[in-house]
Amino acid sequence: MSTARFDKNFILREVRDYFMVAMATLMYAFAVTAFMLPYGLATGGVAGISAIIFYATGLKVQISYAAINLTFLAMAAKIVGLRFCLKTIWGFGMITFWLWVCQMLMEDPVTHELPKLIGDEIFMACILGAIFEGIGLSISFYYNGSTGGTDIIAACINKYRDVSLGQMLMICDILIVSSCYLVFHDIQRVIFGYVLLIAAA
Repeated sequence: MSTARFDKNFILREVRDYFMVAMATLMYAFAVTAFMLPYGLATGGVAGISAIIFYATGLKVQISYAAINLTFLAMAAKIVGLRFCLKTIWGFGMITFWLWVCQMLMEDPVTHELPKLIGDEIFMACILGAIFEGIGLSISFYYNGSTGGTDIIAACINKYRDVSLGQMLMICDILIVSSCYLVFHDIQRVIFGYVLLIAAA
């Protein structure tokens, strides 16, 4: 009886976690689609890498996001373990899906451009994007979720080196945001990217 109750409670907790991660990733995808991509902003993680690829080539964010995450996960599967992999696949899988949905609903059917919801207020877009991104990520982490990407790299390095996850993630994020300069040659966008990182954190 106690075992059955334990199993039922465990299943309910897992279902709750997966549902909340799905809702959290929707917020994250909305932040990227509504406040980052239309304003040429970059954030950390694989979303930032995918955004920079989008600015440089026009390749849809969800395509590069899924491809990069699957590559990272395939390389790190033995190191980070099965449970981490399952939660990570769900997390980045949901972000990939929500990015596709948000872009499909929001982009202009003729020009395929995303609208600037708050005009040319790039700083306000930066702050609003950070708020939605930060809340989405915090909910995901609270319910034991992972969005993959640089989390995977940080988890692997942390397992073998005396470097905290936070330090590794910060180093990766700074490098990713800084690389935005190579596309736009605009230091202001890099600074806005740093502001977005800090505000989201």
